Amino acid sequence: MGSLQEHTTVEKEMFHITHANIRCTCLWALSAVAILMVSSNAFATYGACPGAGDCCSPNGSPSCDDADCCESVCAQDAFCCETEWDQFCADAAADICVNCDGGGGGGGGGCAPACGKDNVACLPDGSGPAENARHVGQLLLNGSPWCTVWIVASPNLVMTNQHCVVGGNANQFSVRFNYECDACTGGSEESTVTFNVTEIVATNAGLDYAILRLSGDPASQFGQATIDPSAHSVGTAIYEIHHADGDVKAVDEGQITALNQDVCVDNESAVSVVAAGGASGSPVFRTENDCVTGICNCGPFCAPGFMVPMSNIWPSAGPQIAAAGGTVLLCGDDPTECGDPGTGSCFEPSATPFCDDAECCNAVCNTDNFCCETEWDEKCAAMAAQICDTPCGGDCLGDLNFDNIVSGADLGILLANWDTDGCGDLNIDGIVDGQDLGVLLAQWGECSPPKGECGEVGSGDCCDPNGTPFCDDALCCDLVCQSDPFCCESEWDDTCAGSAGELCDCSGGGNEGCGEAGTGDCCEATGTPFCDDQVCCDAICAADAFCCETEWDQMCADMAAKSADCDCGGGGGGKGCGSPKSGSCFKPNGSPYCNDAACCETVCLADAFCCDTEWDQICADAAADTCDQN
Repeated sequence: MGSLQEHTTVEKEMFHITHANIRCTCLWALSAVAILMVSSNAFATYGACPGAGDCCSPNGSPSCDDADCCESVCAQDAFCCETEWDQFCADAAADICVNCDGGGGGGGGGCAPACGKDNVACLPDGSGPAENARHVGQLLLNGSPWCTVWIVASPNLVMTNQHCVVGGNANQFSVRFNYECDACTGGSEESTVTFNVTEIVATNAGLDYAILRLSGDPASQFGQATIDPSAHSVGTAIYEIHHADGDVKAVDEGQITALNQDVCVDNESAVSVVAAGGASGSPVFRTENDCVTGICNCGPFCAPGFMVPMSNIWPSAGPQIAAAGGTVLLCGDDPTECGDPGTGSCFEPSATPFCDDAECCNAVCNTDNFCCETEWDEKCAAMAAQICDTPCGGDCLGDLNFDNIVSGADLGILLANWDTDGCGDLNIDGIVDGQDLGVLLAQWGECSPPKGECGEVGSGDCCDPNGTPFCDDALCCDLVCQSDPFCCESEWDDTCAGSAGELCDCSGGGNEGCGEAGTGDCCEATGTPFCDDQVCCDAICAADAFCCETEWDQMCADMAAKSADCDCGGGGGGKGCGSPKSGSCFKPNGSPYCNDAACCETVCLADAFCCDTEWDQICADAAADTCDQN
């Protein structure tokens, strides 16, 4: 892998390397996010745009000849205007300037990944890396590229870095799969499939991972990764699949270069594969077994970085995934028979043999053993649609295979049941015919977002009928809906309220122990379960039951500091966004957070360092760029 120059200004301004060697954020190096945009007036300090040389190629001098392109690149890497427009600057121009047509590191025009990395469309069909690329998606924040995720457990759990979601709410995030090129060279972007994030299941700042739940069943369409929690060793061959710089999916091959590095978190492994904004959360696979061995989490832009070993993550994440109802695949336990989890839907083609419905799988393989010996291809999926009980009725009208989108797969199911009373009878008239086809085509595209969710503010008291689906206590709501889905699909009626009375605490609300004197300040780690503010305690434990079941630790206190349900700015003794004790947002204050809640949350959503560690000069500069100082 060619070595890329590390620019001092980029390192200091964008990755805060001066704080802890290197630390990665989800700030966009090449997408002109307002939080980091530098005023054009600042260019007077390091050279004027335009300059004399070509923007799309190294020109040996500062600046380049297209003013708009020059200013956009230098706003994010001052080195290009202060010192020299080198290959790094030309690569940046190739990504963000309209007149380069694939210049710099992109090469050849058309669809190409960032940082000069390999297009996943070039991977051999049926290979382990090609199959693993299917499991990798892009995390979107309010519709904009943010980080990388991957399917860690079926049916709908994905993993990314904790710093990608800190300070955010589930409803701000979504995940799109298949954002990649459709050809090895040139080509165009593939059609994508997007799922909403419905829940932030778990986060761990010390290990920098987060587990998210998506709508629908993405694993049935895109499969899931296999986990390798074994220890690392130097020299191990690896590859990473990522959305560096928020661009199309790419693959990068390399090796583990050092162990036990205390950089962004403790005991990371140094790797020669790429780090970049947007690549945070990327899975890193062992080449020898195609299993996930760690998660990329930090490093300088388009240069070698660091990953958190799965051997560190899995003892914590594994039980959390199991508690959330996820089914994982561990290395050495690859699917070997019909019905194994993770083999994929019988009604969708996959690059591996077998499918997840044992009865259907055996019926198809008894007719064509290729489907169980080599690959579950399109013919196997078509045969399943003809001879098996097809799943019917997903997240919206016309979504016959539960993948949260009305597409060709649903059309295939409908046509396979033509002139019968089977799956596809959308108007319920006893026969699948042209009228149903018209209904399906009218619904073509992604399903609408789900209406509400458990724990959503305003969804109503769990202990009383409220006339709408869901209720406002997430834990109670989940318990009731597991036993009676009607309560979350249609209406929280008298029966649901009665179930809540049996399963939840309806005597006075909340968790027994929350609000009791002597349990400790909610804004500080106490070492025991619960805290002394009833409302705050209930809110935090609804998000993380560990705080009431085991211990109110620092993570619980940090959640309280950021929660609108908790008062950590008055007499609580703690600090948080908006606390008068937290100091000014517009100058370094020597501690995490600042005293303007909206400004603090905006800055920390982009750079968690400002709320996790210290509100330093870079945080203050970000506040000055994005917040109202009046």
